[in-house]
Amino acid sequence: MLYRRDLAESIEDSHTGAHRDPLWIVVRSGAQAGARLAVSLASALLGSDPAFADLVIVGAQVAGRHARIDRLSGSLTLTDLDSGTGTLVNGVPLAPLTPCLIVPGTLIALGGVLLECVASGAIPARIPTEVADAPLAVPQSAIDIAAPTIRELPVAQAAARNLGTYRVVRPLGVGSASQVLLAEDRRRGRLVALKLASDPRPHMAAAFAREGQLDLHQPHIVRIYEAGVVAELPYLAMEYVDGPGLRQLMIGEPLGLDLALAITGQTLEALGYLHQRGLIHCDIKPENILLSRREGVKLIDFGIAQDLRATDTPTLLAGTPQYMAYEQAVGLPIGPESDIYAVAVVLYEMLTARLPFAAVSIAQAASQRRHHVAIPPRSYNPAIPRRVAAVLLRALLRDHTERYPTSDDFALALGCPSDLVAQRIIADAMLALE
Repeated sequence: MLYRRDLAESIEDSHTGAHRDPLWIVVRSGAQAGARLAVSLASALLGSDPAFADLVIVGAQVAGRHARIDRLSGSLTLTDLDSGTGTLVNGVPLAPLTPCLIVPGTLIALGGVLLECVASGAIPARIPTEVADAPLAVPQSAIDIAAPTIRELPVAQAAARNLGTYRVVRPLGVGSASQVLLAEDRRRGRLVALKLASDPRPHMAAAFAREGQLDLHQPHIVRIYEAGVVAELPYLAMEYVDGPGLRQLMIGEPLGLDLALAITGQTLEALGYLHQRGLIHCDIKPENILLSRREGVKLIDFGIAQDLRATDTPTLLAGTPQYMAYEQAVGLPIGPESDIYAVAVVLYEMLTARLPFAAVSIAQAASQRRHHVAIPPRSYNPAIPRRVAAVLLRALLRDHTERYPTSDDFALALGCPSDLVAQRIIADAMLALE
């Protein structure tokens, strides 16, 4: 059974630390799929033991006290309480007892149950207080839920492991609008990352087709081999990167300066290539920076990239609030400086294990950047050289004209290592993870 404890009282009682603007959790898998629950307390424990849990979730792999959601200064974090069976956020395992920022759209695999965080305005006011007990189909591991298996695709079971000319090997991850599968391209005999849309509607097909036509060739940008439709769903076949995402390296402690600058330098190289072609990525964040053992940084996800050369491209309020520049958050024209701002946020996070601004919505991102400046990173990590800290703060300024105008300028000011040196640093760091 899955239920909310004293929800009605907690929303109204300001003395208990409750909030009138709760986060909603929607259950996305199993027999209880569709249940909607409010997390209105400042701290809510998730688990299978009703004696302790504010949100009780019954599942064979859900620990009694599995995880906790905390609300602090407008941000929301999720912490795995050393559950033993693990917690995944957007397909990435959480290190035990290490808080991870969550926002609306975040997918959480809690044992065998998939949950989605939803903004309060997206859920109707009347929510059922209890979901009837029912057997729960629990997969072999949490990753089977975090990255949906092929049996969940809208194709016949007999053809479930063959999607057109691709043979699916295993799931790699899942996002709010798509899932990524490791697949074999049987025509060319190579492994690919197959990004499959969750939505068959025309606008999604158009977005995938647009991304597939970018034709980008740069060592630190993932190659897109082709775009198409299979099983009535748009897909992209992309270069498979045999390494972790940057987020998996950021486990609650600052990264070393050399590694952080190596990753930053190669990311800026990729962006310099894009910017020369009039493209702005618009969604730079750790989740979109993969690390290859052979080539270092691999930038992914150009789904909301903007082409400054196109006269009919609308200005979109899209992106990840924690990494958005002020002009992007308020819908003003964007440029290379907008991506440079996002890279600066990622570097700040690598060096301090904190975000300069922890917005959970685009509106909040705009307000924070309008009224506040970033706390100097040396306040959190005095080991950061003063020169690097000063460069970083300039790149985080609200006024885009006061930031570094190009990726090369930012990399030079930071003192990023050469590509060859950066690759060795990244390879050594990945070797240490094995």
